[in-house]
Amino acid sequence: AEFSDYPARLDLKQLTVVFDKTERPVPMARTGGGENHLAYHLSALLALHWFAAKSNRPLPRFLMIDQPTQVYFPSEKVYQEADGSVQKT
Repeated sequence: AEFSDYPARLDLKQLTVVFDKTERPVPMARTGGGENHLAYHLSALLALHWFAAKSNRPLPRFLMIDQPTQVYFPSEKVYQEADGSVQKT
């Protein structure tokens, strides 16, 4: 992920991940595209899950993630513009 060199934190007031760059903090919404957002969402979910498990909180010990690769596929609009052809897409 593009901002992985910087410390990250969860901003509970804005309910978002923030990267603390030396110049200024960068909220997740300004970190680029879907691939970055996927990496940061997964990291935040796993960190929260790990924290809850380590703190003995009543939380299931599994996390189900549905369609994490969706950001790598073209949008429905792009697919339709290519006449629905996999070869043209």
